[in-house]
Amino acid sequence: MNSVIIKNLTKKYKNLLAVDNISFNIKKGEIFGLLGPNGAGKTTIINCITQLSTITNGTIKVNSYDTKENYLEARKELGLSPQELKFDHYFPIQDILIYQGGYFGIPIKESKARTYKLLKLFDLFEKRKKTPSQLSGGMLRRLSLAKSMMHNSNILILDEPTAALDVESRHLLWEYIKDLNKKGITIILTTHYIEEAENLCDTICIIQKGKIIKLEKKEKLIEDLSRNIIRVLLKDKTTLPEIIKKYNYEYKDNILQVHVNKINQTKILNTILKELDKKVINFTIEQDNLERIFRRLINEH
Repeated sequence: MNSVIIKNLTKKYKNLLAVDNISFNIKKGEIFGLLGPNGAGKTTIINCITQLSTITNGTIKVNSYDTKENYLEARKELGLSPQELKFDHYFPIQDILIYQGGYFGIPIKESKARTYKLLKLFDLFEKRKKTPSQLSGGMLRRLSLAKSMMHNSNILILDEPTAALDVESRHLLWEYIKDLNKKGITIILTTHYIEEAENLCDTICIIQKGKIIKLEKKEKLIEDLSRNIIRVLLKDKTTLPEIIKKYNYEYKDNILQVHVNKINQTKILNTILKELDKKVINFTIEQDNLERIFRRLINEH
């Protein structure tokens, strides 16, 4: 089943075409990564899903609810943790969450119970009487996640959730996101930290100038587009066999480097070792990663 179905989505701001006729589905229970450089259209897509921006053309369905025709039903399915954190700094954080429940019509008793449950889930219960100004950056991000889940949303949208966090806080938040996903929550993630997407996401959608340039399962994307390097140290200068010269290779100072994708690397390595045999001292394989693949795709488009 699909949690989100987007068909022919277009969004224009006067003379600016921010999103250009894109279509994709987000499967229920997956972590879906929206990647792209600044201005690519990521936040615009999120705003269209949540109806913070009106759609110029196309349709969006959230758990079968059309975001135009069934706005209220669709909105209840969604929880949004925005990039810019905005809280009322005069209220204790427990009150902020209780009031958030009230915005969605949750009775006060149920809202309080939900608040305490979420504060414990995100390790904020001991801070419940503190105001946002008394919390660290990592705690504020966790508070934002709790706020987005006050109405039992089935789909959680995280727009740059670890922006400006230190490494330890970032990894801690990753664990919270993974735990939420294990509970069955579908997560849509935008991030400039490609390592974050590689660590968390099941599916990767890369957009550039409002268009999708790649949409694939993470493992398949890395497998198909990786450019690994087999690096072989030889005993002395030697004439390379013709079969090796057919590969994308470099040979200098007794070091042979062959550029391969992940699918073919084992086969090509075996050929190299067989052809060069006793001339090989050792070899290493430098694995490509999602960040380098992402940068290549963006530069190519």
